[in-house]
Amino acid sequence: MLSALTVIVAGAKGRMGRLFCAEMEEKGATVLRLGREELADGQKLLSEAGHLTIDPSAATGAVEETPRNSGGRVCARFDEEYAELARKADIVLLCVPVALTGPVAARIAAALPVPDSAVWADICSVKVEPMRHLARAVRGPVVGTHPLFGPSAKPGAPERRTAVMAGERAEERHVALVERLFSALGCVVFRGTPEEHDRAVAIFQSLNFLTSAAFLSLAAKTPGITPYMTPSFHRRIAASKVLMMDDGELFTGLTFQNNEVRATLSRFTQCLQEFVESPASAAVELESARSWWK
Repeated sequence: MLSALTVIVAGAKGRMGRLFCAEMEEKGATVLRLGREELADGQKLLSEAGHLTIDPSAATGAVEETPRNSGGRVCARFDEEYAELARKADIVLLCVPVALTGPVAARIAAALPVPDSAVWADICSVKVEPMRHLARAVRGPVVGTHPLFGPSAKPGAPERRTAVMAGERAEERHVALVERLFSALGCVVFRGTPEEHDRAVAIFQSLNFLTSAAFLSLAAKTPGITPYMTPSFHRRIAASKVLMMDDGELFTGLTFQNNEVRATLSRFTQCLQEFVESPASAAVELESARSWWK
Protein backbone atom coordinates (compact mmCIF):
# COMPACT_ATOMS: atom_id res chain seq x y z
CA MET A 1 0.00 0.00 0.00
CA LEU A 2 1.04 3.61 -0.60
CA SER A 3 -0.80 5.37 2.23
CA ALA A 4 2.28 7.30 3.39
CA LEU A 5 3.17 8.56 -0.09
CA THR A 6 2.39 11.95 -1.63
CA VAL A 7 2.84 12.14 -5.41
CA ILE A 8 2.56 15.11 -7.77
CA VAL A 9 1.51 13.94 -11.25
CA ALA A 10 2.10 16.27 -14.20
CA GLY A 11 0.07 15.31 -17.26
CA ALA A 12 -2.62 13.87 -15.02
CA LYS A 13 -5.27 14.14 -17.73
CA GLY A 14 -3.36 12.12 -20.32
CA ARG A 15 -4.00 8.40 -20.75
CA MET A 16 -1.05 7.20 -18.66
CA GLY A 17 -1.44 10.05 -16.19
CA ARG A 18 -5.08 9.18 -15.52
CA LEU A 19 -4.18 5.52 -15.16
CA PHE A 20 -1.43 6.10 -12.60
CA CYS A 21 -3.44 8.68 -10.63
CA ALA A 22 -6.40 6.33 -10.26
CA GLU A 23 -4.25 3.36 -9.28
CA MET A 24 -2.12 5.32 -6.80
CA GLU A 25 -5.20 6.72 -5.11
CA GLU A 26 -6.70 3.24 -4.97
CA LYS A 27 -3.55 2.11 -3.15
CA GLY A 28 -3.89 4.95 -0.63
CA ALA A 29 -1.43 7.53 -1.95
CA THR A 30 -2.17 11.25 -1.79
CA VAL A 31 -2.07 12.53 -5.40
CA LEU A 32 -1.80 16.14 -6.54
CA ARG A 33 -3.01 16.19 -10.14
CA LEU A 34 -1.59 18.77 -12.54
CA GLY A 35 -3.28 18.84 -15.92
CA ARG A 36 -3.08 21.21 -18.84
CA GLU A 37 -5.02 23.98 -17.10
CA GLU A 38 -2.80 23.89 -14.01
CA LEU A 39 0.40 23.88 -16.05
CA ALA A 40 -0.57 26.86 -18.23
CA ASP A 41 1.23 30.11 -17.48
CA GLY A 42 2.46 33.30 -19.08
CA GLN A 43 5.08 31.38 -21.05
CA LYS A 44 2.28 29.62 -22.94
CA LEU A 45 2.78 25.99 -22.01
CA LEU A 46 -0.66 25.60 -23.56
CA SER A 47 -1.51 26.27 -27.17
CA GLU A 48 -4.81 27.79 -28.22
CA ALA A 49 -6.02 24.29 -28.99
CA GLY A 50 -5.42 23.27 -25.39
CA HIS A 51 -2.35 21.11 -26.00
CA LEU A 52 0.96 21.43 -24.21
CA THR A 53 3.49 23.24 -26.36
CA ILE A 54 6.97 24.66 -26.00
CA ASP A 55 9.44 26.71 -27.95
CA PRO A 56 10.58 24.54 -30.90
CA SER A 57 14.19 24.84 -29.72
CA ALA A 58 13.34 22.66 -26.71
CA ALA A 59 12.47 19.77 -29.02
CA THR A 60 16.04 19.75 -30.30
CA GLY A 61 17.56 19.69 -26.86
CA ALA A 62 17.99 23.40 -26.10
CA VAL A 63 16.06 23.87 -22.87
CA GLU A 64 15.99 27.34 -21.39
CA GLU A 65 17.28 27.40 -17.83
CA THR A 66 14.69 28.34 -15.20
CA PRO A 67 15.62 29.24 -11.60
CA ARG A 68 15.32 26.07 -9.53
CA ASN A 69 12.83 26.35 -6.67
CA SER A 70 13.49 30.04 -6.77
CA GLY A 71 11.01 30.84 -4.05
CA GLY A 72 8.86 32.88 -6.39
CA ARG A 73 5.22 33.26 -5.51
CA VAL A 74 2.87 30.41 -6.24
CA CYS A 75 0.95 30.91 -9.48
CA ALA A 76 -2.63 32.07 -9.00
CA ARG A 77 -3.79 28.71 -10.35
CA PHE A 78 -1.98 27.00 -7.49
CA ASP A 79 -3.83 27.91 -4.32
CA GLU A 80 -2.65 27.17 -0.79
CA GLU A 81 -4.07 23.66 -0.91
CA TYR A 82 -1.78 22.89 -3.85
CA ALA A 83 1.17 24.45 -2.05
CA GLU A 84 0.52 22.48 1.14
CA LEU A 85 0.43 19.18 -0.74
CA ALA A 86 3.52 20.13 -2.75
CA ARG A 87 5.49 20.68 0.47
CA LYS A 88 4.81 17.04 1.39
CA ALA A 89 5.68 15.59 -2.01
CA ASP A 90 7.76 12.42 -2.04
CA ILE A 91 7.70 11.96 -5.83
CA VAL A 92 6.97 14.19 -8.81
CA LEU A 93 5.89 11.94 -11.70
CA LEU A 94 6.06 13.56 -15.14
CA CYS A 95 3.62 11.91 -17.57
CA VAL A 96 4.31 14.38 -20.37
CA PRO A 97 5.79 14.17 -23.90
CA VAL A 98 9.56 13.75 -24.21
CA ALA A 99 10.32 17.32 -25.29
CA LEU A 100 8.30 18.75 -22.38
CA THR A 101 10.08 16.94 -19.57
CA GLY A 102 12.53 19.73 -18.71
CA PRO A 103 10.22 22.70 -19.31
CA VAL A 104 7.32 21.22 -17.30
CA ALA A 105 9.62 20.26 -14.43
CA ALA A 106 11.07 23.77 -14.38
CA ARG A 107 7.56 25.22 -14.36
CA ILE A 108 6.54 23.10 -11.37
CA ALA A 109 9.77 23.76 -9.46
CA ALA A 110 9.38 27.52 -9.91
CA ALA A 111 5.68 27.66 -9.04
CA LEU A 112 5.29 25.16 -6.20
CA PRO A 113 7.31 24.60 -2.99
CA VAL A 114 8.41 21.06 -3.84
CA PRO A 115 11.02 19.94 -1.27
CA ASP A 116 14.54 19.23 -2.45
CA SER A 117 14.14 15.70 -1.07
CA ALA A 118 11.36 14.84 -3.56
CA VAL A 119 12.29 12.41 -6.33
CA TRP A 120 11.60 13.63 -9.87
CA ALA A 121 10.68 10.78 -12.23
CA ASP A 122 9.56 10.71 -15.85
CA ILE A 123 7.91 7.97 -17.92
CA CYS A 124 9.36 8.91 -21.34
CA SER A 125 10.25 6.41 -24.04
CA VAL A 126 13.62 8.15 -24.38
CA LYS A 127 15.87 8.56 -21.37
CA VAL A 128 19.34 10.09 -21.87
CA GLU A 129 18.42 13.62 -22.99
CA PRO A 130 15.11 13.99 -21.07
CA MET A 131 16.79 12.91 -17.81
CA ARG A 132 19.61 15.37 -18.44
CA HIS A 133 17.15 18.21 -19.03
CA LEU A 134 15.18 17.18 -15.96
CA ALA A 135 18.30 17.28 -13.78
CA ARG A 136 19.05 20.81 -15.04
CA ALA A 137 15.54 22.00 -14.18
CA VAL A 138 15.23 20.80 -10.56
CA ARG A 139 17.27 20.44 -7.38
CA GLY A 140 16.10 17.01 -6.29
CA PRO A 141 17.21 13.50 -7.28
CA VAL A 142 16.21 12.26 -10.74
CA VAL A 143 15.03 8.72 -11.47
CA GLY A 144 14.01 7.74 -14.99
CA THR A 145 11.28 5.19 -15.64
CA HIS A 146 9.73 3.66 -18.74
CA PRO A 147 6.51 1.69 -18.30
CA LEU A 148 6.73 -0.76 -21.20
CA PHE A 149 2.96 -0.98 -21.64
CA GLY A 150 -0.06 1.06 -22.58
CA PRO A 151 -3.02 2.27 -20.53
CA SER A 152 -5.04 -0.88 -21.26
CA ALA A 153 -2.61 -3.22 -19.45
CA LYS A 154 -4.10 -4.42 -16.17
CA PRO A 155 -2.12 -4.61 -12.90
CA GLY A 156 -0.29 -7.91 -12.67
CA ALA A 157 -0.45 -8.56 -16.44
CA PRO A 158 2.74 -10.19 -17.81
CA GLU A 159 3.42 -7.29 -20.15
CA ARG A 160 3.21 -4.74 -17.33
CA ARG A 161 6.95 -4.25 -16.94
CA THR A 162 8.70 -1.02 -15.97
CA ALA A 163 12.35 -0.06 -16.39
CA VAL A 164 13.88 2.13 -13.66
CA MET A 165 17.15 4.07 -13.99
CA ALA A 166 19.14 6.16 -11.53
CA GLY A 167 19.84 9.71 -12.71
CA GLU A 168 21.68 12.66 -11.26
CA ARG A 169 21.69 12.99 -7.46
CA ALA A 170 19.75 9.71 -7.11
CA GLU A 171 20.85 7.46 -4.27
CA GLU A 172 19.78 3.87 -3.64
CA ARG A 173 16.89 4.97 -1.42
CA HIS A 174 15.51 7.22 -4.16
CA VAL A 175 15.57 4.47 -6.77
CA ALA A 176 14.06 2.03 -4.27
CA LEU A 177 11.20 4.46 -3.56
CA VAL A 178 10.28 4.66 -7.26
CA GLU A 179 10.57 0.88 -7.54
CA ARG A 180 8.22 0.52 -4.59
CA LEU A 181 5.69 2.81 -6.27
CA PHE A 182 5.58 0.86 -9.53
CA SER A 183 5.67 -2.50 -7.78
CA ALA A 184 2.61 -1.45 -5.77
CA LEU A 185 0.90 -0.65 -9.08
CA GLY A 186 1.30 -4.25 -10.22
CA CYS A 187 4.42 -3.79 -12.35
CA VAL A 188 7.41 -6.08 -12.71
CA VAL A 189 10.28 -3.65 -12.14
CA PHE A 190 13.84 -4.01 -13.40
CA ARG A 191 16.83 -1.69 -13.38
CA GLY A 192 18.92 -0.43 -16.26
CA THR A 193 20.86 2.63 -17.40
CA PRO A 194 19.64 5.49 -19.61
CA GLU A 195 22.16 4.55 -22.29
CA GLU A 196 21.20 0.87 -22.26
CA HIS A 197 17.54 1.86 -22.40
CA ASP A 198 17.90 4.12 -25.43
CA ARG A 199 19.86 1.47 -27.35
CA ALA A 200 17.11 -1.06 -26.65
CA VAL A 201 14.15 1.11 -27.61
CA ALA A 202 15.99 2.26 -30.74
CA ILE A 203 15.46 -1.33 -31.87
CA PHE A 204 12.16 -2.36 -30.32
CA GLN A 205 10.34 0.91 -30.98
CA SER A 206 12.11 3.10 -33.55
CA LEU A 207 13.61 0.45 -35.84
CA ASN A 208 10.44 -1.62 -35.75
CA PHE A 209 8.46 1.46 -36.76
CA LEU A 210 10.92 2.78 -39.35
CA THR A 211 11.41 -0.50 -41.20
CA SER A 212 7.67 -1.14 -41.29
CA ALA A 213 6.92 2.40 -42.49
CA ALA A 214 9.64 2.34 -45.15
CA PHE A 215 8.59 -1.11 -46.38
CA LEU A 216 4.93 -0.14 -46.65
CA SER A 217 5.79 3.22 -48.22
CA LEU A 218 7.90 1.53 -50.91
CA ALA A 219 5.12 -0.96 -51.62
CA ALA A 220 2.54 1.84 -51.89
CA LYS A 221 4.73 3.78 -54.35
CA THR A 222 5.39 0.77 -56.60
CA PRO A 223 2.77 0.66 -59.40
CA GLY A 224 1.05 -2.51 -60.54
CA ILE A 225 1.89 -4.74 -57.54
CA THR A 226 -1.44 -5.05 -55.75
CA PRO A 227 -2.71 -8.08 -57.77
CA TYR A 228 0.34 -9.97 -56.50
CA MET A 229 -0.27 -9.38 -52.79
CA THR A 230 0.44 -12.56 -50.82
CA PRO A 231 -1.13 -13.83 -47.58
CA SER A 232 2.07 -12.96 -45.71
CA PHE A 233 1.80 -9.36 -46.93
CA HIS A 234 -1.83 -9.19 -45.83
CA ARG A 235 -0.75 -10.40 -42.39
CA ARG A 236 1.91 -7.70 -42.20
CA ILE A 237 -0.61 -5.04 -43.25
CA ALA A 238 -2.96 -6.18 -40.47
CA ALA A 239 -0.16 -6.30 -37.88
CA SER A 240 1.06 -2.81 -38.82
CA LYS A 241 -2.27 -0.97 -38.84
CA VAL A 242 -2.21 0.31 -35.25
CA LEU A 243 1.48 1.20 -35.50
CA MET A 244 0.94 3.28 -38.65
CA MET A 245 -2.54 4.73 -38.12
CA ASP A 246 -2.65 5.34 -34.36
CA ASP A 247 0.97 5.65 -33.26
CA GLY A 248 2.73 6.94 -36.38
CA GLU A 249 3.27 10.51 -35.21
CA LEU A 250 4.35 9.34 -31.75
CA PHE A 251 7.04 6.99 -33.07
CA THR A 252 8.16 9.51 -35.69
CA GLY A 253 8.84 11.98 -32.89
CA LEU A 254 10.67 9.39 -30.79
CA THR A 255 12.89 8.59 -33.77
CA PHE A 256 14.30 12.13 -33.78
CA GLN A 257 14.62 12.35 -29.99
CA ASN A 258 16.64 9.18 -29.46
CA ASN A 259 20.31 9.70 -30.28
CA GLU A 260 20.86 5.95 -30.63
CA VAL A 261 18.59 5.58 -33.68
CA ARG A 262 21.14 6.50 -36.36
CA ALA A 263 23.73 4.05 -35.06
CA THR A 264 21.05 1.35 -34.87
CA LEU A 265 20.00 2.03 -38.47
CA SER A 266 23.64 1.68 -39.52
CA ARG A 267 23.86 -1.74 -37.84
CA PHE A 268 20.56 -2.77 -39.44
CA THR A 269 21.83 -1.77 -42.88
CA GLN A 270 24.87 -3.95 -42.27
CA CYS A 271 22.59 -6.89 -41.48
CA LEU A 272 20.68 -6.31 -44.73
CA GLN A 273 23.93 -6.25 -46.66
CA GLU A 274 24.97 -9.52 -45.05
CA PHE A 275 21.76 -11.14 -46.27
CA VAL A 276 22.50 -10.28 -49.92
CA GLU A 277 26.29 -10.64 -49.75
CA SER A 278 26.35 -14.40 -50.24
CA PRO A 279 24.34 -17.52 -49.40
CA ALA A 280 26.79 -18.28 -46.57
CA SER A 281 26.44 -14.87 -44.88
CA ALA A 282 22.66 -14.98 -45.38
CA ALA A 283 22.57 -18.34 -43.59
CA VAL A 284 24.44 -16.85 -40.62
CA GLU A 285 22.02 -13.94 -40.34
CA LEU A 286 19.00 -16.22 -40.71
CA GLU A 287 20.28 -18.43 -37.92
CA SER A 288 20.70 -15.37 -35.72
CA ALA A 289 17.12 -14.31 -36.51
CA ARG A 290 15.83 -17.78 -35.63
CA SER A 291 17.44 -17.59 -32.18
CA TRP A 292 14.31 -15.83 -30.91
CA TRP A 293 12.43 -19.13 -31.15
CA LYS A 294 15.10 -21.32 -29.56
